[in-house]
Amino acid sequence: MGLCTGVAIATKLLAAPFSLAALAALPGWRRRLVFVAGTALTCGVALLPAWPRLPASATWVWSAFRHAGVYGAGPEGIVAPDAYRHALAVVAGREAYLVGIGLLGTVAAIAFRAPAPRAVRRCLWAVLAAGSSIFFVMVKYPGAVQYVVTAASLSGLALALAHRLTTLSIGESPRWLAALTAAVLATGAGVQAQGLHRWLRDRRPVLPGAAAAARAAAELGPGRILCGYSVSTVASALTMGNEWCGRAFSEDLRRLYPEALSFDWAGLHHFGRPVVVAELAGRLVDGDSLLVWDSAMGPHETWDFFRGLSVAPLGRYGRDRLLRARFAPLEADASPARSPRFAGLLILTLPTDRPAPGSSREETLAPLGPVARFAILGTGRPLRLAAEGRYEGVGVQTLRFTSDGRDIGTRTLRAGRWQAITVDLPPRTGLFELAVAYDRLFVNTVAQRPRFPGYAGGPADARWPAVRFRTLQVWRATVLP
Repeated sequence: MGLCTGVAIATKLLAAPFSLAALAALPGWRRRLVFVAGTALTCGVALLPAWPRLPASATWVWSAFRHAGVYGAGPEGIVAPDAYRHALAVVAGREAYLVGIGLLGTVAAIAFRAPAPRAVRRCLWAVLAAGSSIFFVMVKYPGAVQYVVTAASLSGLALALAHRLTTLSIGESPRWLAALTAAVLATGAGVQAQGLHRWLRDRRPVLPGAAAAARAAAELGPGRILCGYSVSTVASALTMGNEWCGRAFSEDLRRLYPEALSFDWAGLHHFGRPVVVAELAGRLVDGDSLLVWDSAMGPHETWDFFRGLSVAPLGRYGRDRLLRARFAPLEADASPARSPRFAGLLILTLPTDRPAPGSSREETLAPLGPVARFAILGTGRPLRLAAEGRYEGVGVQTLRFTSDGRDIGTRTLRAGRWQAITVDLPPRTGLFELAVAYDRLFVNTVAQRPRFPGYAGGPADARWPAVRFRTLQVWRATVLP
């Protein structure tokens, strides 16, 4: 039991509560100590291949534990009470069968207290405790339905122990009780089968959808397409796997897939190497657009990269979409009040406020690290950057603007209020880079939160300029409305 439990915990941390059932079932403290020693030894051996990454993984687990949001996000605290109560009601309704088994087992453990079945009752309490601990963790992450598997795996054992405790306490095994137990067990099997059928039904379009997306991408030119998180391509799967492996295979993968540019938690990158503007310039379609392939696992709206582009869908294929992201500088005669607040630029910098699964955009642009980088499409005519920013530090912050490495001016922001910023951009043709550096940088506690363990390679620069933007626009002509 120790060998099995040790491997299970090394594979999935949520297996740890299962050890409660083994400790309760084993007779005598000597065997329990052997079980604990065997579990610890086997778990340690199983973790040896991951030893270099254990500190980062442990830090991430601790961050996820002490934050109320998903995967270490959200405010400090194990749970946010209001959100947790709502999620508890949702999950309890969705998993009514598991809740019913837990209540049934609890009633049996309390009602039948004869001394003969003491060991059975002890095991039942342990199984209920293990299942409840997994259930309440699941409530903290209500969207992570995979956690149901570990809780559901204990329901049959809990039902069998409750039945055994009842028959030992009343001294007989009546047929009606056996029939009732069998009916409850059959109901549980039906519930899980229905859930599996729904899961398969929702994923059935993935394969034909992926094939349709691949055909459409081939017609558009696959070497031109930016692929998002977990889209239905081999290169995308390898990109994600390479990130989880600490980018150990980057060099080989870049050689095998020289055109596989991606956008995800690691930024806009080619197997870990940041994308430069020259690479994007060769991917322009009709001289003004980029082709984007995203999926339901990480739609383009999740990321800030394309926030300043005009995005239109070209087609939906199962869970995948192909989109056209167009560089569209605003016209001089456009109405500022009706213009999008982010327009005419591609955001190249990875936001330090990384998006969590299911998150939505804020009204302001998340901090963009020590240097913010943008790609802008030159028309051969003068352009102007119009921004509205706020400095959240003390005193004055200086912003230094450079275009392809050339200094084009500085602007200052005073603390505590939104201010308009305009910068004239030199006449250029084709894509060029605009970078914004800052005189003062501060420690960003949000960026210090560990990313998913193993994801995005080494530690990122956790400093930020304490500046947020709620407007970033590129305008044509020399006169700004």
